[in-house]
Amino acid sequence: MPRISESELILPVLHLLSMEKVITTSTLIKSLRELLQPSGEDLKLLHGRTDDKFSQKVRNLKTHDTLTKDGLVTEVSGYGQAAFIITPKGMKLYESKKDNLKSLFYSLSNKLVLFLEI
Repeated sequence: MPRISESELILPVLHLLSMEKVITTSTLIKSLRELLQPSGEDLKLLHGRTDDKFSQKVRNLKTHDTLTKDGLVTEVSGYGQAAFIITPKGMKLYESKKDNLKSLFYSLSNKLVLFLEI
């Protein structure tokens, strides 16, 4: 099964944010895990840590400013951890790409996944 890259998380994050007012990092990790069903290497625990490579990639969205540097989301405070809201620019990108979401998600019949780079 192919590994999920940090950039491949952008559209699914925008999808989740389009449905919720605010999402925290821990909620993103849980929701993206359910949505994308990472496997293989992405589920390996990081050395000396209790989290896996997939959750670290989601955390890196904040650490690397992946979502905020292009103005797709805004980070908000008051939630005890990093939390995000979608911006008009992020919503515009999501709206233009949402018909392609099916290529991001696992096919339940054959467990194949195809990713869309944006």
